[in-house]
Amino acid sequence: MTFYYSNQLKIGLKVIYHSEPYIIISSKFTKPGKGQEFFRVKLKNLVNKKILDKTCKPNDSFLLADIKEVICSYVFNDGYYWIFMNKKNFEQISVKKSIIKGMSNWLLEEYDYIITFWNDEPISIIIASNFIEIKVIETTPVIKASSISVANKLAKLSTGITLKVPMFIQVGQMIKVDTRSGKYIAKVR
Repeated sequence: MTFYYSNQLKIGLKVIYHSEPYIIISSKFTKPGKGQEFFRVKLKNLVNKKILDKTCKPNDSFLLADIKEVICSYVFNDGYYWIFMNKKNFEQISVKKSIIKGMSNWLLEEYDYIITFWNDEPISIIIASNFIEIKVIETTPVIKASSISVANKLAKLSTGITLKVPMFIQVGQMIKVDTRSGKYIAKVR
């Protein structure tokens, strides 16, 4: 078991706090004119993504979290579990629907995903790339008399998500989407 004192905490370090895994997102040393010095630490829970602000004394210690990140590719889902393949050893990894949450809109076989494990259980998943190329399978028809101020229409993508795209996007075309915001970026040529 490895412990870190408050003065050793660095951004990106993964620690256990109140029996849950956290990542340090900021750590600031403060020495007031009177009183003891302290650290203001901002932690992000790796399971529920909540942010926690904590004031620590220099001798407060944190246990290093047993966190592993694995690069995987999406294979399929059966409605309850999403199955991924570890790119290093080709083992299959089952991830519960509750962990996938909003990621199901961006799961495509040709992209890499990073699955975070804590105590050998998957706790989160993110797409390794911020942008994906995805096929448009349905769009709303363009109305010729529509105002120039209406420059977007709705398009349904191959994963089932619907988003706003420019009027010139047609069914069957590939578009580039920002997975962080869920917004159209460009038409793929």
